[in-house]
Amino acid sequence: MAIVALWCIQMKPAIRPSMTKVLEMLESEIELLEMPPKPAFVPSELQAPNHGSISLATAPTNSLAARS
Repeated sequence: MAIVALWCIQMKPAIRPSMTKVLEMLESEIELLEMPPKPAFVPSELQAPNHGSISLATAPTNSLAARS
């Protein structure tokens, strides 16, 4: 189901599957499902080649400080 979810959250609507296709994917064998082109919410700087893996401790984050 996670692969289907990744398809459904694609940034470009043209890439997202129709509901009919979603039902087909949910009913099919998991081995037959293709992975979507790339993760929808990964910033481009984290996808750059030659940087190796990045840990959550070193990944840039946005501050969610409470506003007064």
